Amino acid sequence: MTRPVSPTTPALSVVIPCYNEAACLDVLHARVSGAARSAVGDDYEILLINDGSRDDSWPVMQRLAAADPRLVVINLSRNHGHQLALTAGLDLCSGAQILIIDA
Repeated sequence: MTRPVSPTTPALSVVIPCYNEAACLDVLHARVSGAARSAVGDDYEILLINDGSRDDSWPVMQRLAAADPRLVVINLSRNHGHQLALTAGLDLCSGAQILIIDA
């Protein structure tokens, strides 16, 4: 998916729906950040969408976002399913190019 580019548009948005992924979020963030940085330098954003997880995914996402300005976290009020979580991320991302991956 390609979007119109503005001076503040990141080159890449990585959209990641998550459900009960607390145990892997630190590693996921490190790996995705490293891959994005290798691809486009610092010109990227990562969106983690919490799809009503019942574990500690949301607090982990908040901690990661507090330390990384390129990380956007979205908390859905309940589990809406993969497609709606993905759609929420696509609606809110701003990159010229968009990459969708699963946690």
